[in-house]
Amino acid sequence: MLSLALCMSLLLSAGAVPAWAETSGGISVSEVFQTSSRYDLGIAADNVRLGWKMEAESRGVLQAAYQVVVEDRDGVAWDSGWVNSDQQTGIVPQGLAPETVYTWKVRVRDQRGNESAFSAPGAFETAPAEVEGEWIASKSLLRKTFTLDQDIANIDRARSYIGSTSYMELRLNGEKVGDLVLGPKRPVPDVECYYNTYDILPYLKNGSNTVGIMVSAVCQQGNRAAGMLKITYKDGSTQVIATDTTWRACATSEIVRESLSAGEDVNVNLRDGWDTSEYVEGDAWTNASPAGPVSEDGQLYVPSDSGIYYSRQSFSGDYTVQLRVTPLTNAFGLVFGSGEPNPGMWQFNVEADGVLRAHYPGGWTRVDTAADEGIRRDTPVDITLDIRGNTVTTSVNGRQIHTTQVESGQTEGPIGMRAALNESFLLDRIAVLQNGETVFADDFSTVDKEKWTFPSTPKLSPSITGSKVIEEIQPQVLSEKMTVDKTQPYAENGELVMPENCGNFFTKQTFSGDYTIEWACKTDNVCGFLFGSGDPNGFMWQVAESTGGSLQLHRSGTWNDVRVEVGVPGVDPKNDWVKMKIEVAGNRVSTYIGDRLVDEYDAPAGTTSGPLGFRITVDEDSRIDYVRVIQNGEMVFEDNFDRIDASKWTGFIEPSVSYILDYGKNMQGYVRVNTSGPKDSVIAVKYAELLNGDGTLNSSTTFHHPVCRYTLSGGEDTFEPRFFYTGFRYVEIQGVQGEFQGVQGEFHPEDFTACFVSDDVEVTGTFSTSNDRLNRIYAMAYQSQRSNMLGNYTDCPQREKNGWTGDASVIKESAALMLGDYTTAEAFMKTAYQDITAEGQPFTVVPWPSTDIATNAGFDITWTSAYFVFPYETYRQTGDRYYIDMAYDSLVRVFDYYRSLDTNGDYLFTGNVYGDWLGYDNHENKLDRGFLTAPYFYYCGVLLSQMAEETGRDHAELDEYLAHMYDAIQKNYNMGTYFSTETQTANAMALDLGIVPSSQTGDIVQALVESVKNADTTIRTGVLGTKSMYDALSMANEHKTLPDMTITPKKCSFGYMLDNGETTLWELG
Repeated sequence: MLSLALCMSLLLSAGAVPAWAETSGGISVSEVFQTSSRYDLGIAADNVRLGWKMEAESRGVLQAAYQVVVEDRDGVAWDSGWVNSDQQTGIVPQGLAPETVYTWKVRVRDQRGNESAFSAPGAFETAPAEVEGEWIASKSLLRKTFTLDQDIANIDRARSYIGSTSYMELRLNGEKVGDLVLGPKRPVPDVECYYNTYDILPYLKNGSNTVGIMVSAVCQQGNRAAGMLKITYKDGSTQVIATDTTWRACATSEIVRESLSAGEDVNVNLRDGWDTSEYVEGDAWTNASPAGPVSEDGQLYVPSDSGIYYSRQSFSGDYTVQLRVTPLTNAFGLVFGSGEPNPGMWQFNVEADGVLRAHYPGGWTRVDTAADEGIRRDTPVDITLDIRGNTVTTSVNGRQIHTTQVESGQTEGPIGMRAALNESFLLDRIAVLQNGETVFADDFSTVDKEKWTFPSTPKLSPSITGSKVIEEIQPQVLSEKMTVDKTQPYAENGELVMPENCGNFFTKQTFSGDYTIEWACKTDNVCGFLFGSGDPNGFMWQVAESTGGSLQLHRSGTWNDVRVEVGVPGVDPKNDWVKMKIEVAGNRVSTYIGDRLVDEYDAPAGTTSGPLGFRITVDEDSRIDYVRVIQNGEMVFEDNFDRIDASKWTGFIEPSVSYILDYGKNMQGYVRVNTSGPKDSVIAVKYAELLNGDGTLNSSTTFHHPVCRYTLSGGEDTFEPRFFYTGFRYVEIQGVQGEFQGVQGEFHPEDFTACFVSDDVEVTGTFSTSNDRLNRIYAMAYQSQRSNMLGNYTDCPQREKNGWTGDASVIKESAALMLGDYTTAEAFMKTAYQDITAEGQPFTVVPWPSTDIATNAGFDITWTSAYFVFPYETYRQTGDRYYIDMAYDSLVRVFDYYRSLDTNGDYLFTGNVYGDWLGYDNHENKLDRGFLTAPYFYYCGVLLSQMAEETGRDHAELDEYLAHMYDAIQKNYNMGTYFSTETQTANAMALDLGIVPSSQTGDIVQALVESVKNADTTIRTGVLGTKSMYDALSMANEHKTLPDMTITPKKCSFGYMLDNGETTLWELG
């Protein structure tokens, strides 16, 4: 990031001596800042907001006026003149230009007319008005080599403005750019995505340069990037390197497995200098694809891995689908009707001589095939799907090639187009005819989002937040022992045990020519055996327990070509060994169960060469008895699995000494590894928040059992996850070699550094008392808050990592007391207000694709109260009405939606989904959940009214409606000495949300205090009620009850968590 000093050096003359240390009349400006972004580089020119702090030598001095002067290289760009105001934040300069470096200063006048000197100058640089660059896609890597137009000494400024729909890493000439991690901020990917601005001058060199982007799919609609590098020379000329389809893409990298939750595997031996200009590209590199469909010359180009786009219109009864398509790579999928979980998908595949693979509605396990030479690559084909009742007839170029029947109702639904991995096509036209009339048609002259569920092209905007490693922590070794990792393949009783979802594992030896494979397996579900090669996959022969024992033979390629054999004799994998033999002779692959031939297949040339392997994914596990390969009458490979032999198989971890490390506190982040070991050896880092009684990891809270595996180079290696993080305190290190390069090794715990990752915000508030337990509980709260901020406010770092609005709503006020989180709050609000339906319904989890509320969490007013809480609390935190202005129109829409739910006209809505989440009284059904919603509905309206008042907006009609709501709540829930029920949650919320008449406040406070005493001074509230209880008791000055219920060692309390060794707050105890 560009430093303040660097910006200033561009504008301040060497001889100028500012007088900002001087004061006049005992007042001065002690600090200047901007609240538009966490960073001074890359701020939207129309959203620069300035602020300052004033100091005075005596008490009672107030600001009465200010003058702000903003300058660029040519002099004064904006001068506010003296403005009579006490405002010290949210000052918006007018007329600023994009891509310009500015300095600014301010002076103030107090109520007695005393003037300060001008402040020390602040500096910032504005962002481009628009970022050039197309959205392009890759499975892993993007690169572009360019040559500087002039000598590097002639560069005035060089900036990168590149963003993604998911997390990405920007690289330039072999180096990572900047110190931010896990960015840019998660977006609403079909509306607006973000880029962090970097000063790239330190990374450039004379002559040839290469920019690289590592993209990821760990967030929705990922693997995409857009933007530009822009170099400005001292003579005023510019050079732009913008993303387009001339960039080069590669589907593989050193990251061989990526998962935001389950971990990231890296093979350092695959680091090949791809992000340097000296690199020579291999066959795996191609031109980048456009991200999403593009209309070109009256045809719709749909790139690889686009997924399924559905028509927004549905069809039923008898109808005919007619289309013309040109398959480009592998296949075109025509989707129609409905099914659970999938509709029908007729796949027109260009492999071999052309074939239709009709995937029936359901799990796509039933597949018919019909060959037709008219289905060819790069050749237009006319396809007709004629549906009469349950009968589906398919024709290609006027020739009927397939007729079948599906179950009743399965032809009803939309139509769609599918492009899976390595599938792309051009659609020329499509029409649906019914009763002799055209009821739907598209000639694809445009990308028509009214007809299809095509994603919108997102706007690219500057990010105002960033995430960093905020603390590095060295561990203590808790224990070491010989271990067998039973989440990975292990040997037992002469068998290889493959646990559920353990992954893919290959032989280090490859095979070609004529050879025979013999192997045997058992499984309670599915076992996948791999051999050969293909794009992207080799062959996978699956043995399945289902349907009386079956084989699912996936041909090489995309695995869409599947032959399924059910009820095969000798295939009873649950009860007996399935003994399979695979003979490879030239391109002919013959498969036997025992001595019985079950399949013969002529494979594409070259695809039978490659390693062997196993694939065990979700809900799959198996046991392997042996694997042998015979060639020319000799055994060239054999493993009887008496032990785990990592010299034969990639990814196998031999039993070894493992080490449990303790970092002393729970946190959000990952472990950075700096180590060495034999080439191709694997170190595994497993994460957990808890330990079992025997000192082993307890993964009950980390849910996805996160593990990162690192394949070593034989030299000094460094590994740091790019697209993974989790919540953890403990790690287990497996695979460390005892001896390396002839030297007896020692385990070095300092090689494994915990990186605490959070949003880059300042700590602005602290808490300290004479009570050590309170201090430690505050530390737990702080640690929890920082571990749930990563470009968003999340529910937890170790499981969902999602922006649940209910969690955000209840913590915003406390977060503002601890942290200068206003940029994180603004970023959260921007995505939230993009996630509102046309009817005004807010999403419960944000960010989320704006057109996909169907897969979002259930709507609940108590949760979505965050839409109102955030602008209100951020305004209170900063004094800047901008936060209200940016939100207000959206909030009116949301509140109108809330009002629309009051279908009875009684000014109440009581629908509720989540209750007082995880509260004891909630769990025991002691709460009226409808009561939780009614006052929150009212509270959101009160906040809206207060924000209208603060910004001079009319709210008379709103206040009238709120008065009716208040009366309705009193009528239905005011029981005199308590509200709704005699529970902590109900009475705390009544007090906190402002529905208790002043004459009853004392009674309701007493009811709340009594409910705490009756619970033995413990907490029975959940997510909503706990926040309200602390607010209510604090406002009532119940300063004895508050600490007592906080520090008590009894369950449930924060003291109970503390006494159980916790350093962060539990969701569920």
